[in-house]
Amino acid sequence: MISAHHAGFVVDASVLVKWFLHEKEADRDRALALREFHISGRSTLFIPQLALLEVLNADRFRPKADALDGEMALETLHDLHLETRPAELDLLRAHNGVSAAMISPSDWTGWAAVDTMNSLFQHKKPAYSGLGWQLVDAAHNLPASGPWVPPVDFKAIYEKAWGVG
Repeated sequence: MISAHHAGFVVDASVLVKWFLHEKEADRDRALALREFHISGRSTLFIPQLALLEVLNADRFRPKADALDGEMALETLHDLHLETRPAELDLLRAHNGVSAAMISPSDWTGWAAVDTMNSLFQHKKPAYSGLGWQLVDAAHNLPASGPWVPPVDFKAIYEKAWGVG
């Protein structure tokens, strides 16, 4: 069991997947205890931004998996109202155990992936995305609240390149 009580836990997809397995899995009881802490309001669970996709991907490779299993898992995770914002920024703001974080905008990554696919479908060489990492600490690049927002309006740049902006 979970021996300590904390206001919040950051859990990754490997923990979330254990909630839906019917096979005996190492530490499944601990994963279920974390879920119960969240459901009862004793703790908040934070998940990485891509955790839901990772759960679907893990389910896809499970023996005897089908689309209904993935759909049920997503509905359950949605109903739990898990926090999907980057928790490390809140910890930075609160000066609570995190002194810096490396941020890469997942929405920009998605737009870059679409641009790359568009290029490949047109038999063109993909353009450089401009993606990178940003170091964030209490004194540099940390927004007052919410997620980190890139200083470049990448959506407008892609829309212009695609002729839709």
